[in-house]
Amino acid sequence: MSTKNDKKPRTYRGEWTIPDGKIELPGILTIDEDRFTQSLRLFSKVDFYGSKIKDDGFDNGLFPTIIGSFKISQKATLTNCRVMKMIHVGDDLYEILINLSFTFYGGIFSNQENLKVNRLICSFPYLNTWFDTNRLFFGVPYSTENFLEKMKPSLKPEDLLEEIKIDDEISIIIEREYRDNLVTINSSDLNVELKHLVHFYSTKPRAFKDLLEYANRFMQLIKLSTGKLMYVNLISTIIEKKELNDYSKSFETVNGDVHISIFNYSSFHRRNLVKSEYIHKHNMLFYGGYNRTERLKNIIVRWYRTYKEYAHIYNLYIDTLEWFQETNAGLSEVMFNNRFVNLVQGLESFHILKFENSTKIENDRRNAFELIKQKLTKIEDRDWLDENVDISAFTLRERLNDLMNEKFETITKELFLSKTKKKDFLNKVIKFRNHLSHGTEYQLDSGKTSDYYHKSLILLTACILLNLGFTEEEIKKELYRTQKYSRIISYIKGNA
Repeated sequence: MSTKNDKKPRTYRGEWTIPDGKIELPGILTIDEDRFTQSLRLFSKVDFYGSKIKDDGFDNGLFPTIIGSFKISQKATLTNCRVMKMIHVGDDLYEILINLSFTFYGGIFSNQENLKVNRLICSFPYLNTWFDTNRLFFGVPYSTENFLEKMKPSLKPEDLLEEIKIDDEISIIIEREYRDNLVTINSSDLNVELKHLVHFYSTKPRAFKDLLEYANRFMQLIKLSTGKLMYVNLISTIIEKKELNDYSKSFETVNGDVHISIFNYSSFHRRNLVKSEYIHKHNMLFYGGYNRTERLKNIIVRWYRTYKEYAHIYNLYIDTLEWFQETNAGLSEVMFNNRFVNLVQGLESFHILKFENSTKIENDRRNAFELIKQKLTKIEDRDWLDENVDISAFTLRERLNDLMNEKFETITKELFLSKTKKKDFLNKVIKFRNHLSHGTEYQLDSGKTSDYYHKSLILLTACILLNLGFTEEEIKKELYRTQKYSRIISYIKGNA
């Protein structure tokens, strides 16, 4: 199969040095977008300071920044560079192969850590269907002439951009763009797709690494919803001229800033595992389109506003879903047990953050505490109890019981058909968690491990959706609508 988007490796011959280097060295930058690799090959007898190269290495082998100029006044900055191989070509000449993390094409700066930008533009797998499930067009016959031209007049300007204000400084702008893609497979078809770009915009210059973190958090949210492997595809960034040492004049925008292209393939192994960018709405916990776009925008805002406090819980959950995904690798018993502990830890942590001041638990504990005190006849025994027993330190049992009975009563009834089964779940889960964490001798019935794991997964899913603004009734509806979770609930009921 060949497509008009097949890309040959790009090569840039130029002169390269480091910010404090004394001389420039000839070399070739190669960017291969199909193989997700980029590298720099230098040819020289000396290093960047003019010293003769020795067989034992090229400087220290690590360069935070390498800068270069090539062809018609074009500039580039390469970051996180590492010497991978040195080949003695002949006489005193060496070929030095350097791998790198980022290529910033169009501008030169001294240090990525100090780089400040106004905008970071990215794309993500599954974004098209996640944000706009009902706007996609596939398999339109190529004989349909001027299909795009006929469709474009119906698109309003406000349909092409969606702005989501995260805080006073940061906004996320979703840009829609319709594209036609001609694919040749024995016959010609016109495949019309809706593509999305995501702009992470700051009202004032902000550290590049900060906006990159916003992009990574956005990726985590899509991963949470779809359960799929993800990566951030960096496309470009917009930088004020004062932040750069030099830049390619052709990259200057109408506003006087500089539009820098970015190449980064550090997650190339994940890209190879993403088989398709289409996912059905029944395989997503939440999505846009079908009158759900405003709801999704609200979810995005709540995700960012809760992320700092709840990040460890979100990451525990996402990591549990991701282990060895798309690799066909089996999970060992130790790996499965670790995933189980992740879920229970997530449930406990969520209750600590969300419901630490649970009046129900506190009242129950206080009543039990007072009953015990009443049975003590000696004043010194009562004083000892007051000094040594902290009734505010909730146990894991109390936290799980509160989540199941008070916060998710409706969902709990779907998972446990009787109070006896719910009590059995609490007892076994707590003992098994303690066994895995503290090395007790308790062993969970192997036939029940999967059952308890899936019940814990449903409960933690409900906790996270609650945090993103869903009511309990809405959570139940989304769980039954989403194929993966509805199957889990059916499995649990079938094995009850």
